Amino acid sequence: MRWSIKSQFHGIKWIKQLESTKEGCHGSFVSSTGLDANNNAPDAFFVIHSKLYRVDYKWSVECLGSVDTGSYPTFAETGGERPFLLIADGSNLFYYNLKEGGSLHYINLPDRINEQGMKIKPTHVQVVSGSIIVNDSGSGYAYYSIPYPLSQETRQVYKIVNGEVQYKSDHITPETETVQSDQYVFFDDYGTPLYKNGESNSDAINALYAIGSNLIVFGPKSIEFWQRGDAEQYQTWVRTSYTFNREIGLDSPKSVSSVNNSVCFVSNGMNAGRAVFAIVGTEFQKISETWLDEILDNSDTDNAIGFAYSRSNHAFYGLYIPNAQNKRSRTFVYDFSTKQWAERSSRNFKTGRDSAWNLIYPICDLPLSQE
Repeated sequence: MRWSIKSQFHGIKWIKQLESTKEGCHGSFVSSTGLDANNNAPDAFFVIHSKLYRVDYKWSVECLGSVDTGSYPTFAETGGERPFLLIADGSNLFYYNLKEGGSLHYINLPDRINEQGMKIKPTHVQVVSGSIIVNDSGSGYAYYSIPYPLSQETRQVYKIVNGEVQYKSDHITPETETVQSDQYVFFDDYGTPLYKNGESNSDAINALYAIGSNLIVFGPKSIEFWQRGDAEQYQTWVRTSYTFNREIGLDSPKSVSSVNNSVCFVSNGMNAGRAVFAIVGTEFQKISETWLDEILDNSDTDNAIGFAYSRSNHAFYGLYIPNAQNKRSRTFVYDFSTKQWAERSSRNFKTGRDSAWNLIYPICDLPLSQE
């Protein structure tokens, strides 16, 4: 059942199979708008068996292309007049036009700093004030764009020869050239890549998450909060808050998920053992209980996956641990309304039997058509 999506209508649970495979769903996202602008009905996107599917409000299914599922893919929306869906899969960065449709397209990634010929490998993508930000799992740096880099198909940049700006015959006016926007996303007008590292003892960046104008920058030893500079200084970032080095850091990059403007994650446990934290604003709240902390301490949490869903005015953070205590997969959910944890299991749709420790995900709030 892990290759299915489900929703709920008048108390009835609906299941729709997207692909006949036992391969699990590796990622999901519900956009703010859809290709069919029926009352701005959203589209849902699912990565299953290396393929990206779009599902509209009528449950019509379209395969958009293939991605790498070696990493748990992350999603973001660009907003603006030309909204795009962005997907980082651990190897590449793709974009899809939410209003015009079509297929997946590649965004040209810059070479890794001080490692020419080696492209960055983004596992997380976010958007703040129109700027696209990705991390690089190899170097621990973050790379970012100018605001709304895909708003036009082409872009004017300075003509550079041997690292020098070329000028017209008056020796004052710079020469420019036209480039494809998706080939120049992470470069300034001089062709220089835009990048930044963590400032807390130069901590590596292993995950990103944006809430409004705040970009939460996760590292294994610290967590920072960044905001963009003003319009004239758009290439700058301002660190507004941070955890002290080695106080709280991120243990499981795939565990990061947002629930009602709170960001939950599994911490590294350098001071007090592994635990689940929620970030509210810039405040950190430990939400896991001692028994769960002990399970995390005795589990391989590298591939733990965090997800979120809501039902009946209750919002939940789910944590799937594929190789938990006693080597069995387990899933735990936290109810933000009751502030209590529960263990989640799945029921086989055909036999009606409980299948302990297996996770049916994702849980999608895509509206179900009444037609």
